[in-house]
Parts: sequence; structure tokens; C-alpha cells
Amino acid sequence: MGFAVSKPYGDSERFDFIVSSAPHIWRVQVKSIYKAAKNGYGIHSCEVYVPRDVDFIVVYLVPENAWYLIPIKAVGGRHALYFYPHGSRTGKCRYEKYREAWWLMKPDMKLDVAKNPG
Repeated sequence: MGFAVSKPYGDSERFDFIVSSAPHIWRVQVKSIYKAAKNGYGIHSCEVYVPRDVDFIVVYLVPENAWYLIPIKAVGGRHALYFYPHGSRTGKCRYEKYREAWWLMKPDMKLDVAKNPG
């Protein structure tokens, strides 16, 4: 994809990586899930990530080999995120539109999820 990726020294930041896609610099928190629960996958965090600290949460579902690039504004202060790559009975697949959404980090992309908050 042509991104430059850097890892901050130490564990002093709320993000794991810095992704550069000129002219943008994105702060990225990465999470991975290795095992499904019931019909989907869930990530639970002790901390709430907010736009002043992180730009994206990137989630990798290992058994599905699927990546989700979620703008932090679409997370809405949640402690838990749930993923249903094969659909759910209730139809709540909030983050499916972010599956493999690498285009969100393209150089010409203006990240405005206020129009489409998910």
C-alpha cells in the first residue's frame, strides 16, 4: 500500500504504530483476536481510546485472516468491539464496512466519519 510504518520507542504512547501516508500521519492501535466466541469475535479493553490519542483501531481476526480499519470516531468511546464477519442474527454488523478498508489511509482521503459514524 506504500505506507511508511514506525513503532514508537517504549510503551509511553496510547498507540502502537505511526502510519505515514503523506500528507497524513496516523496514530494506530492494533488489536488481534485468535478465537471466536458464539457467532462472532469480541475485543474488550480496559481503556477507552479517544481521537486526541488515536486515529484508528486496526483489528486483525486471525482465524478469518481479516483486517478492520476503524476510525476512532466510529468507535464512539466503547470498551468492547464486536465483529461478525459471517453476519449476525440481529443484523448488527457495525464494523463490517471497515473490513479491509485500507483506502481510509490513502493520501487523498479526508477522514470524516461524522457524516457516516457507523
